[in-house]
This record gives sequence, structure tokens and C-alpha cells, in this order.
Amino acid sequence: MVFVCSALVYAGRRLDNAPIVEKYDVQVLKQIAPNEWSMVDDQGPFVYTACDDFPNAKVIWAGYVARKARWQEFGNCKSIRRQDLGFWWRDEQNQYKEITNVGTPGQVRIR
Repeated sequence: MVFVCSALVYAGRRLDNAPIVEKYDVQVLKQIAPNEWSMVDDQGPFVYTACDDFPNAKVIWAGYVARKARWQEFGNCKSIRRQDLGFWWRDEQNQYKEITNVGTPGQVRIR
């Protein structure tokens, strides 16, 4: 019993200690698999693999640029379940940035 309680406490502390990643101007090029998106930021292309703890497809929009993206990095997946995490799409003028030629980084149109 003590071992089970210790394991649960350890697992809970590990979830709180996972690092937070914050990126800006993240281009979401396309969804490549369930819970996986091809993205580009100022450091280059990467694959965003979402954890199964949140309905990610409802809030990650392929073809648009996220002004800000924050997630908890677990190594094998990224979580946006907490309220302070997620994707922010509108810029300071309350407009969206749409990628005009999806699949080609850098071509953006304001909507």
C-alpha cells in the first residue's frame, strides 16, 4: 500500500514539473496524423505530437499562424490541458494570420 501511494505522489509531482515551452509565430502547416501536426517556428520545422489528454484537433488549426503557443513538454507528447496552456490565434489587432500557400512556410495573409 505504501508503495502504491508513493508511486502516485511521484507521478503527480512529475506532471507538475514537466517543462513549459512557449513559442511565438508558430505556423501550423498541416495535420499529418491523429494528434500530430507539421509546424514551423523561428528555429525551423518540427512535428507537434499532442498528448491524448485534450481534444487538440478542436483548437489547433492547420493553415494558420499561432501568435503564441504554450504547452507542457512530456518528451513523447505535448499537453495543452491546463488553462494557462494552448494556442492563441488572434494578433494585437484581433485578426488571424492565414498561411496562403499551406506547406510553404513564410507566406502569410492577414484576415
